[in-house]
Amino acid sequence: MRWIPLILSLLVLRPSAPAGAPIWPLGLESRYLTGNFMEPRGGRFHAGLDLKTNSRTGYPVLAVRDGWISRLKTAAGGYGKAVYLRDDEGRTYVYAHLDRLRDDLRAHVRGEQARRGRYDLDLHLGPESFPVAAGEVLALSGQSGTLGPHLHFEVRDPRGRPVDPQEHGFAVPDSLPPVLRLVRLVLPDGAPIASLEHADRCGLSGALPAATVPELAEVRLQLVEHADHLRYRLWPRRVRLEVDGEVVFEAVNESLRWRNNRQQRLEFVDAGAGRELRLVPDPRVRLAGRRGRPGWPAALAEGPHACRLELRDHAGNRTVAHWTVTIDPSAAPDTTAWRPSDVGRRAPGLLRPEAIPAGDPEARIGDLHTPPDPAALAAAGLARLGRALELRPVDGPLLAARELTLAPSLLADRRPDEAGLGLYRIDPDGDWSWTAPIPADGSAPTVRVGRAGAYVALRDDRPPFVGTDEVATGLDRRPARRSHGIALSRWPIVRVPVDDAGSGIDWSSLRVTVAGRPHVAEPDPPRRRVLIELPDDLPPGRVPVTVTVSDRSGLTTHRSLDLRLRDGG
Repeated sequence: MRWIPLILSLLVLRPSAPAGAPIWPLGLESRYLTGNFMEPRGGRFHAGLDLKTNSRTGYPVLAVRDGWISRLKTAAGGYGKAVYLRDDEGRTYVYAHLDRLRDDLRAHVRGEQARRGRYDLDLHLGPESFPVAAGEVLALSGQSGTLGPHLHFEVRDPRGRPVDPQEHGFAVPDSLPPVLRLVRLVLPDGAPIASLEHADRCGLSGALPAATVPELAEVRLQLVEHADHLRYRLWPRRVRLEVDGEVVFEAVNESLRWRNNRQQRLEFVDAGAGRELRLVPDPRVRLAGRRGRPGWPAALAEGPHACRLELRDHAGNRTVAHWTVTIDPSAAPDTTAWRPSDVGRRAPGLLRPEAIPAGDPEARIGDLHTPPDPAALAAAGLARLGRALELRPVDGPLLAARELTLAPSLLADRRPDEAGLGLYRIDPDGDWSWTAPIPADGSAPTVRVGRAGAYVALRDDRPPFVGTDEVATGLDRRPARRSHGIALSRWPIVRVPVDDAGSGIDWSSLRVTVAGRPHVAEPDPPRRRVLIELPDDLPPGRVPVTVTVSDRSGLTTHRSLDLRLRDGG
């Protein structure tokens, strides 16, 4: 009998699927994407589809095929709460940022969390643990580990590699072609940069003006793909550039190996006003679907060359632009039609490099071009030490973390055995983010750095904020309720604000007790809070709760509150 509400909900929410076709993973009639496969995302590629949930949580998440739950994962960040479904052919379907898991899955996860005493879990399961049939509700959609409500959905092949879900039965309607926003010609010295932009930013296509340059180092472009009238920024399936009838660069996004994910940094340039794709084959790129002419564009001979650019999305919509570029070593760049632009030219991280620590050609020490605001640092409980370091890799973008030994001048103001020290990355606007701890033993510390940029050493002397005073303590028990067959909590979720503007919260340090017993609470970093779900069988009355958490510098805050639980029926 317990299947009757589930079957009825599916009949209402989901139209029948053709024989052999997978079921759409979200019980929502509208099918809008807010992200698509291999869309560039800050140093990595997006591995699946982001399905819009109307800025709400609680929609049913459905098994797309018969199979079994092969993995359950909970984490403060990343995918948040995630379910992995494996089908009989070896493919895996990943559902991420979930809110509430199905009852049996939630009971298994909570039991393991209680046994291990921590929230973060990564459980690998066998076929006999949780078999599922296509159409079963696996969870409710949510926003765990991410900024806003949506469902992240992936398809992985039998070898565990993400593939484009739209090529495997999960395509969405799309009648809009990709939009070409900018084409940029880059000279060998990087300046001046000639670019062609559409004046009203609505797109370029057809014949573009010709250009004459003495040499050509790169061609770059800005573009955007849309799948529907909501105009979320996506990425086309294929980008191809032909010169004189020969393909010099092509990128087709069909599959992704995890080990190559950070090679996004080789293909794209973060240009301040927009991310730009480099239409230059890079021998270090091992991404599938890439091909091009070695040596392009440096090997272009003198004279005119016909260029043709084609953008194509999954549905077959395309945009084509073509122009002529003339290589004339004796001529100054012709910018009559190609407007000079400083887009993509950012101020250096340091104002005056003065030293190279330990002979490292990739690192410089000096003064920050845009230092953090001293008042903002003080408000966050941070104090600056010594000079600044800039990491600027010689061979291009940093694809893997590397170790840096900090020079003494970076820690010139350090006191003996001083705790709370860390290395912080400073962005061009002067904002900061914690990178690594600095040992307090007075030695020349070695830290691991995963991104190029400017870094300073800061001391954090303010513990985290835990806002127990802001929590409503009177809670009424609600009647037993279910949503799409999933039981909801009978007590309201206790939401405790937690924040640290300095080094940031170390979420692994979170400890909560309820009625004097250890309780595993859910970290919610994007909203700077802790979610405490009280046991359904907790009786009415006074219930003490404690929250203890540390920041990345090791400073700890302990707070308590008294809940008053009332039997509301």
